[in-house]
Amino acid sequence: MQKKLRTLIVEDRADALEELEVLLATQKDIIEIAAIVSSVAEAIRLLSSEPPFDLSILDIGLDDGTCYDLIEIVGRKKLGIIALNTSAEAFDPLKHQVVGTPLWLPKPYSPKRFNYFMYDLMNEVNKTKKEIWSYDILEMNKDHRILWDDQIFYLEGNKGHTNYYYLEKAGKLNMITTKASIGEEEVRLNEEVFQRCHDSYVVNVDRIVSFSRDKKGGILKFNFPGLNDIRFSPTYAKVLFEKIKQR
Repeated sequence: MQKKLRTLIVEDRADALEELEVLLATQKDIIEIAAIVSSVAEAIRLLSSEPPFDLSILDIGLDDGTCYDLIEIVGRKKLGIIALNTSAEAFDPLKHQVVGTPLWLPKPYSPKRFNYFMYDLMNEVNKTKKEIWSYDILEMNKDHRILWDDQIFYLEGNKGHTNYYYLEKAGKLNMITTKASIGEEEVRLNEEVFQRCHDSYVVNVDRIVSFSRDKKGGILKFNFPGLNDIRFSPTYAKVLFEKIKQR
């Protein structure tokens, strides 16, 4: 019989908790909600007790601290952790890397993304290999990866192939290369979020922190350690900034 994930929820907003409970109900066969608390202090007390939890779902921002504080105090303890927050702006990539939080789920919650997380965690808990259903799979030399919009910074054309620069689950910067051209990849993307900014680049406009202009167009800046800024050209400038204003 498949073991259920004994789960601790740390959420201080009633409306967010209600939404999360609806989402968790879709995974009732593999999740057991063992406790719900609204503060870092309560969570520390419970996570230090027995029996142990398999999973903790934590709001990033709480009244008496953050989920990063909680993780640093309690430690991982072989605990699956999902960090929740209302917007990409609240996500702190540096702290995310330091504490090693493995999974990040932005609000509003994506059922598909959450389901993928659950199967991924169940594979670890039960030590089994399962065929995980997926969507938006990228073909990469017999490797497969699932990426969501908010993970991706930008795409870069590379001699008929495409480089994706993105955040891994633990908040670590990574790059993968697909066999398709940047034009072929561009048509697969969410057009509300992604915009061609240069013949060689397609950018996630929600990831742009700032920009500067020059005679050749300008530079888009992401302020993320290890990630290069990219150019935008005059050809795409007008439509690029119209999309930025809409977000």
